Amino acid sequence: MGSTFINNGIERMKQLAARDLNAVLTVGRTALECDNLQDLQNQTFRLMEDCVGASSGVYLGISGTDQQWSFEGGSVYGVPNNGPEVWCTDYQNQDPFVSRFLQHQTPDDHVVISSEVISHKQFIRTRFYREFLRPQSVYHIMILGLVKDGQPIGLFGLHRAAGTPAFSESDATKANLLSPFLSAAVQKIDASNKTNEREHIIRVLAADRHYTGVVILDSSCTPISTFGNITGILQTRANNLTLALSMEIPNEILGRCDNLKRMLGSSYQDKYYENFNVELASGHTITVHLHPYDCGASGLRFLIFFGARQSNGIYPELLVQFKLTPRQVDITNLVSLGLTNLQIADNLCISGRTVQNHLRSIYAKVKVHNRTSLISKMVGQH
Repeated sequence: MGSTFINNGIERMKQLAARDLNAVLTVGRTALECDNLQDLQNQTFRLMEDCVGASSGVYLGISGTDQQWSFEGGSVYGVPNNGPEVWCTDYQNQDPFVSRFLQHQTPDDHVVISSEVISHKQFIRTRFYREFLRPQSVYHIMILGLVKDGQPIGLFGLHRAAGTPAFSESDATKANLLSPFLSAAVQKIDASNKTNEREHIIRVLAADRHYTGVVILDSSCTPISTFGNITGILQTRANNLTLALSMEIPNEILGRCDNLKRMLGSSYQDKYYENFNVELASGHTITVHLHPYDCGASGLRFLIFFGARQSNGIYPELLVQFKLTPRQVDITNLVSLGLTNLQIADNLCISGRTVQNHLRSIYAKVKVHNRTSLISKMVGQH
């Protein structure tokens, strides 16, 4: 498959004039240099006008499976700002072009041209065109899909107005050459965002919290991470922990998360929290500390702390006293939360060997020989 993809790419490049190929490379290089999604979208839209003649466009992130796709993070260029939201709410199921991309993409073709999907006569009669596209002066559409391991992760919808030429095979060739560049750029930014998000959450978890277990939910209240003895607290037995937690988290907690999301909107503050008691399925009552947390580009997270533990968190002044690096601070915090080397590596997106090397350096600085002595020295009964 890899050699076929490369050969097809070479054949596509042969079809392009030098000017067109340079335009593709300019978009690709610029995309890979972007360090956040907003910059990537803005730069791509700006350069697409010259590269493929797109006068307007939208960007949507994609997650989920072919049973249920979710679209998020809408960004626009030359069309109304509420376009992606209106599309998601009212016209997603009416759009034949996004459906074609999701259902019929091939390993080396991630582009859909509207004129190849539906005839002019049929198109202008659709509710999708009459109510949604025509008021925005959009007639011709090209979907440029982004993929990771064969799964859609996003798309650029590129537009031209009525009365202008339709997107051509040459435009589709350029878009297909751009897809790997833009897919790699989105993945790079996503990996960076997730690393930053985890580091922020680790510091919140280690900052004077008293608990026996923690669940982290995303903005849709889906569990994404756990710390401590969550399986014991919620008595989950399923092999798929995420699925088990989705069923076992008490409805009162999920309801409070939904209420907080509506109440705080986009102005949530890290200092806001709620404390309350919840009855578990086992019949036991446990104290819960609910803390909404802003993870920037990744959106809202809910940190749910269950129960209480006797020891307090790490003394911040000790982290400074022993001159630990930021990465060593993160690892020390995670050790204090009871995570294994493998779990620490997974949370920080590093290897187990790197974790072990950092721990040796930490032990040397703190003058201890193992994890138990490290936590005994760094965590006090205060």
